[in-house]
Amino acid sequence: MELIFESRIDLNVSGKLVFFQNKPKLHPDPVLEPSSFVDGAGTQLYGTVMYDQGMYRMWYMSTPKNWDEWNMETICYAESDNGIDWRKPNLGLVDFASQGKDNNLINIPGHDMSVFIDPEAPPSHRYRGTLSTGKSHKTSRTD
Repeated sequence: MELIFESRIDLNVSGKLVFFQNKPKLHPDPVLEPSSFVDGAGTQLYGTVMYDQGMYRMWYMSTPKNWDEWNMETICYAESDNGIDWRKPNLGLVDFASQGKDNNLINIPGHDMSVFIDPEAPPSHRYRGTLSTGKSHKTSRTD
């Protein structure tokens, strides 16, 4: 996974749009690796990375350790001070596959989640998101 935080658009120019891009610094090692039952088979950035309130925040899709092609609706949260070294805080929200709530899963199942900040929302609801879900996306096993 490559993280690039060094692009910006300068909108303070009258009559034209100017785009600046610095050469990104690439890191050869992964910045987020599988480390638990909920992401033991893989992590994917079908999600969002944003800098907010003094830290980087990431919402990403995970592939559980026991993945058998049905439970791909797992979205996790991680945070970092520098965008390279990530922590996966225990959120205690989801009992996944009867393994308990000691994990960093958010309690919204779906696929391809994109998170944004709603400036009009109260602080407790400022993070909003869009995601894919529906009949083709199972959130629990029925057999």
